[in-house]
Amino acid sequence: MLLETFTRKKPTDEMFSAEINLRQWVSTSLPNKTMEIVDDGLLRMQNGSDMVTSQSILLAILELGLECTSDIPVERSAIKKVLV
Repeated sequence: MLLETFTRKKPTDEMFSAEINLRQWVSTSLPNKTMEIVDDGLLRMQNGSDMVTSQSILLAILELGLECTSDIPVERSAIKKVLV
C-alpha cells in the first residue's frame, strides 16, 4: 500500500509487465530518482518547506515499502517494527 500510495501506481498499471513490477520499478529508481517516481501531488511545497528534508522522508517511506514487500518473507519487517 505504501508504494501504491506514494507513487500513485498500481501493480496492474499498464507500464508494468512480466519484465518489471511496481516493487522492482521503485527499487531501481531509488535513491537517485525518488522525486521522479513520487506522485506529483505529494511534492507541492508550502511555506518554503525544505525539499531535501522532504526527499529524505519520501526515500525512507519508499524504502520501508520495499522492505515490507520483500520477495522472501523472512526478510520482511514485523508489523510491530513498521508501526514504530
